[in-house]
Amino acid sequence: MTASMTMGQRIAALRARHHLSQEELAERLDVSRQSVSKWETDASIPDLAKLLALSEVFGVTLDELVKGTPAPAAPVPDPAPPTPAPEPAAPAARPLSTQRILGVVFVAAGLVSVILGVVVSGILLALGLLLLYCGLVCLLVRRHAGLVIGWPVWLLYRICAPMMFGYRAYAIFHPMAYANLTYPVDYLLLGIGWSAFAVFALLVFFTVRAVRAAVRRRSETAP
Repeated sequence: MTASMTMGQRIAALRARHHLSQEELAERLDVSRQSVSKWETDASIPDLAKLLALSEVFGVTLDELVKGTPAPAAPVPDPAPPTPAPEPAAPAARPLSTQRILGVVFVAAGLVSVILGVVVSGILLALGLLLLYCGLVCLLVRRHAGLVIGWPVWLLYRICAPMMFGYRAYAIFHPMAYANLTYPVDYLLLGIGWSAFAVFALLVFFTVRAVRAAVRRRSETAP
């Protein structure tokens, strides 16, 4: 890189040197791919926080990133006998993320459950289809896979809870849910109901946070 290059050209060159796509760099910086594209074409300039993050990702100083000025070179030792140049190392394979590992596990368990469900019972078949859905979401959805899985599963619980568990696990805020608590199973059903309510609250919290992040990214890419 030289000082004659624009800052956008330096960002593009450093990204290519580190074998990163625009989308991968955008994920590391928590911005949109369009923001990275605008930086590289000099249509916009990163703010100071993003410049610091870029320098950390690329392992360069701010002067080298902004001005193209390399860091001061270390004292040159006496020349050593030439050694054969090593072959360029191939880019290291990216490790599987936890989400992809879970996706593979869910798909495998779902296939086994579907096969057993066809032979044994419909409950296993339904469970297998649910696991397959969760696995495919983990493998195909990059952002907010938990919400894509959580909302349909919670709605399915709301539909099936009255038939499976009765009113105690369905209407926890109704006074009848706390009448005649005699057997341990009654308290178990109430626990299921409160657990479902806690899951609902978490889904609402993370959904609101995801929407706010999406609005922030859209405002960054707006002209």
